[in-house]
Amino acid sequence: QGVVALAIAFISVVAMITTMMIEKSRTHAAWRRQADCDDLTGALNRRAFFERAAALLSGADGHQIAMLDFDHFKQLNDRHGHRSGDAALSAGIGRVLALLDGHGMVGRLGGEEFAVVWPGAGPAPERLRAALSQAASAACGVSATASMGATRHHPGETLETALHRADQALYEAKAAGRDRCVEAPQPTRAS
Repeated sequence: QGVVALAIAFISVVAMITTMMIEKSRTHAAWRRQADCDDLTGALNRRAFFERAAALLSGADGHQIAMLDFDHFKQLNDRHGHRSGDAALSAGIGRVLALLDGHGMVGRLGGEEFAVVWPGAGPAPERLRAALSQAASAACGVSATASMGATRHHPGETLETALHRADQALYEAKAAGRDRCVEAPQPTRAS
């Protein structure tokens, strides 16, 4: 009987320690998520995005990279209130994250400016942009569109170089009337 009681006590202690470790792991994961993610949209914050995207791209090629910006966002906030603006951001970026289905990442670089990295076999850039605009508009009850500039990452290229190319394409999308995606021409390689 003493051995059985000792075994039960041992199992109880192991179960308690295991439960504590699981809870500590969950708490750590929650803290990490809080430190790395934007509460409103679920996108990575700027620091976390640049760290993770650079790591992802260092060992792979063919990823798509995009810069996107909500069109006339200040006017949306001014005319319809910050709740509408928040709803547009949350729903629009939520839709992009859902389409990426864990196979890419979105980073909030500034107020209504985001960067996206995803495998080349994923959704077309215009599909992401259109889905974002549709979800954002539905969530806030008024037209809430976005413009996007997209490009493909090349082996050995830095994240910053590819983002710059995507950003230039974003400016072209805005200059062409907004509510569209412009894909950047691929750089030529010297032989």
